[in-house]
Amino acid sequence: MLLKVPDMNCEHCVSRITKVLEEQKLNFKVSLGDKTVEIDGDKTAINSAISAMDGIGYDAFAT
Repeated sequence: MLLKVPDMNCEHCVSRITKVLEEQKLNFKVSLGDKTVEIDGDKTAINSAISAMDGIGYDAFAT
């Protein structure tokens, strides 16, 4: 599922998001240019990703 992350503006943002999603052991792909994160997983994985990003200050929502 593709998640929009409107406040992801720089490589530092990508690094923070990557770190928190790796800690969740999720399969994902980050696109800074599109301000998106693609999560490969079920609803539980998607909810974990949204919650993890929210925990570090990034709103994420399904597109």
